Amino acid sequence: MTLARILFFVVVLATVQGCTGLSAWRKPAIDNNARQLSLLDSHLQLMRDVTSGNYQEQLDLYDFVVRQRELDATTQHRLREALVLITSGHPNSDRGKGYSALTRLLDTANDLTELERHLAAVVLNETENAMILEAQNAELSTDLSNSQSVATRGSSDRRNLGQARRALEAAQQEIDALESELAEARAKLEAIKQIEVTSE
Repeated sequence: MTLARILFFVVVLATVQGCTGLSAWRKPAIDNNARQLSLLDSHLQLMRDVTSGNYQEQLDLYDFVVRQRELDATTQHRLREALVLITSGHPNSDRGKGYSALTRLLDTANDLTELERHLAAVVLNETENAMILEAQNAELSTDLSNSQSVATRGSSDRRNLGQARRALEAAQQEIDALESELAEARAKLEAIKQIEVTSE
């Protein structure tokens, strides 16, 4: 899923939820939503940045995110590291590790904003779908490889069978030739015997 689609789903979820309490909104609520949107935009921008730029820039950004988390392991910093890990397209991408970290955050972190929770849920869902598709593709590739192997073995077996048949035919021809020669020799021997009998 592209970041644009992730943003779309997150905003839709947030909008639906926000509309249920629209009549009760006041300035503090508006300020809180502005803060959440700002955080969300920051997280999405990070996911874009880590897959853009050259190789060294991608490495440097990942190292920066890790250092932030090591110096101050806030929920937001741990979330940002998990989002970077789960994002494909850069040298330090580790979808399995990112998936586990993001799952733990959703299960244990109580200070994620609602938009951050929506973002994490959408990213996890898309990652699950991607991993399922990749597993299915790998299974199909294995089946195809096995089929090709069987076909190759079958072709080899057919070649071997053809060679065996030709060898058997050649051997039979030799046997037939020997039998013919033997019959001819027997006929000559009988003729000689008849001559000897007549001579006596």
